[in-house]
Amino acid sequence: MSHPTECPELPATIAFAWGEGPEDHALHVASCPACAAALADQADVAGALLPLVPARRRRPVWPVVVALAAAALVAAAVALRPASPPAPAPVAEHVELRAAAPGLDAALDDLDRDVRSLELELL
Repeated sequence: MSHPTECPELPATIAFAWGEGPEDHALHVASCPACAAALADQADVAGALLPLVPARRRRPVWPVVVALAAAALVAAAVALRPASPPAPAPVAEHVELRAAAPGLDAALDDLDRDVRSLELELL
């Protein structure tokens, strides 16, 4: 690991090689031969250590897939639920009808008279 010249950014370059440095440090590494050589050395070290690191066990993916599918089903059920029927219109009272249609007043009086006469006949 001998470098042509030492660079004051060498510690930052080594940190960058292991994922610890800032991302914009790549611009410096590209323009500095000492840091480029140090980065190559770190890549060699990482390559040598890789077989010694135990493989990470991956978590099973199926619980995530099942949870996402369940969430999609709930969202679809909510989205496709039929709208509630509109509230029934309020029933107009007899007095309101008379006020709304003055011509009905005489006809309703005739009906009231007929109903009273029928009631008297039934008694």
